[in-house]
Amino acid sequence: MYVEQNLQLGEEWWGYINTCYFVGMIFSGLIVIRFAKLLEKYNGFFIIFGLFLSSLLIQFFGTTSIPALALLLACLYGLPEQILYQAIPRPCYGKDSCKNSCRLGSSHQYYICRSVLLLGFITETYSVKTTFQFSSTLIFLAFLYATFKRNDLIGKQCDQSLSSKSSNLPR
Repeated sequence: MYVEQNLQLGEEWWGYINTCYFVGMIFSGLIVIRFAKLLEKYNGFFIIFGLFLSSLLIQFFGTTSIPALALLLACLYGLPEQILYQAIPRPCYGKDSCKNSCRLGSSHQYYICRSVLLLGFITETYSVKTTFQFSSTLIFLAFLYATFKRNDLIGKQCDQSLSSKSSNLPR
């Protein structure tokens, strides 16, 4: 619906958009690998930055009617995705790691399915632009929450704990 309603183009543009998205993910992954130590050192800052950039890019992508800009935004979206994937600490499970990992995966899938249903309902009831605006707003709220809780964004690593009370934001 996005391609037809916003861009007023044919279905083949989904292929172009997906290609740009995955090219962006690959190049962004290389950037994140290159700056992994910096990302690890300032993970709180990068979580906040990634959420803000993600919110902006979703908003712009959802409201643009310029095909070339949609391709560029799809490509750029790989950067906050990779930053957030790398910066958000993953839980350490210890002895029952397989069982707990499966529980976490199942609950993620459950919420993804519910989200798809909700976003499909919003798209069918209102419009594609409304769906992107809703998604962008939710991510922006997550950005505001992360900004408010930035001192708590220091994750605990397996077999180690970070004993820093200061903010993870660069000065």
